[in-house]
Amino acid sequence: GRLTVDTSAPSLAVPPLASSSIVGASSPFSITLNFDEEIAPGSSADLIDSSDQMLPLAVTMLDGRTLQVEHDGATPLADGFADLSIAVSALAGNVRQFTAGSVLQVDATGPIILPEITSVRLVPLAGNPQSELRAIGANATVDVIFAVDEAISGTPDMTAVGPAPFVIPTLVFSAGTTFQYRFIVDETVDLDSLTSGQYTLRVTVTDLYGNESISELLTGFAVDVIPPEAPDVSQERIVHLRTPWGSDDSDGQSTQSLVISADAVQL
Repeated sequence: GRLTVDTSAPSLAVPPLASSSIVGASSPFSITLNFDEEIAPGSSADLIDSSDQMLPLAVTMLDGRTLQVEHDGATPLADGFADLSIAVSALAGNVRQFTAGSVLQVDATGPIILPEITSVRLVPLAGNPQSELRAIGANATVDVIFAVDEAISGTPDMTAVGPAPFVIPTLVFSAGTTFQYRFIVDETVDLDSLTSGQYTLRVTVTDLYGNESISELLTGFAVDVIPPEAPDVSQERIVHLRTPWGSDDSDGQSTQSLVISADAVQL
């Protein structure tokens, strides 16, 4: 008989395919590896991220020529492309260790607010819609428009941060990555719950890969719920009057003093 000597080691039959070409920093994923010959049990695999962190992966044999490697997401990965290091054995015992480069891309960065699209408008609830307010109080509406640089999961959360923070709950428009929020004093926000002062707008968004981003818009607004003060008439007032008669002063006019009592003032 003849003896066949196998000195070759398994090679990948096709490039590895990840379940998703882009994954989040803490997202579980699996990669299927197909080889050109039967492989023996005991293979191992490690993922090397862009920071050169090496993470052991769980290896499962699906059949004689197919392996599945998995990452459970417990250890966050660095942003960028990741490589796969594999060690496999043929049935004859020949071992091969090699690296498959850039098997997947890791997205570890949250969405970014685009400042050029951000706007905050304060307008009266009734009257000229083109006139803008300097501060909101009763009968005012606030429109907030902003956009992010990538697709997000769900809808943004928006909070007005200031002396007494409050949530802005109403999303009135969205198109792709652009959003418009609106709140109306005494309708969506109770005037009695507002506190005067300066406020900024804080937006929380999460991208499709689980990365959360919290940003404050560059433009904020002021709240003024303090009514004008009434004139102080609690004390007597002395009013100096200039009269055209008399010659007590050098200009030929006379200075008279008039005392006004608080009791005589009608409000």
